[in-house]
Amino acid sequence: MGESATGFVDFVQEQLAPLGRLIGKRFFGGTGLVVDGVQFGMVMDDALYLVVDDASRARYRDEGSTCFRYETRKGMVEVHRYYAVSAQAIEEADRLIALAREAMSIARRTSSRQTSRRARPRPKRAAREATPGTAGPRS
Repeated sequence: MGESATGFVDFVQEQLAPLGRLIGKRFFGGTGLVVDGVQFGMVMDDALYLVVDDASRARYRDEGSTCFRYETRKGMVEVHRYYAVSAQAIEEADRLIALAREAMSIARRTSSRQTSRRARPRPKRAAREATPGTAGPRS
């Protein structure tokens, strides 16, 4: 990460200090923003992206924001979970804190939903299927 990007990450972290213990973690060439073990945003290429849901995504779009995107060999990938925060909102500490708190809430809610989906045990088979060449149940 270049000096400019590091300075921007530092500035964002200062603006978000009221959120509590904010940790910046290296994240695919950028910095993931984590509070209480939940990543709610990231800084990539001198842009701040926050986690959104359907309702907040519509507001970000209405303000002219775009989702995070990156290029692969197969083409452009759009990540609709993260939307860019406007420079104006980043400069207005109160507004930025409100957006970040909303993103934290969304990230907690969606993270726990995703975790609970992964943590669900697989259903057990009701009965074992007979395989050809084996005897069925004894009578």
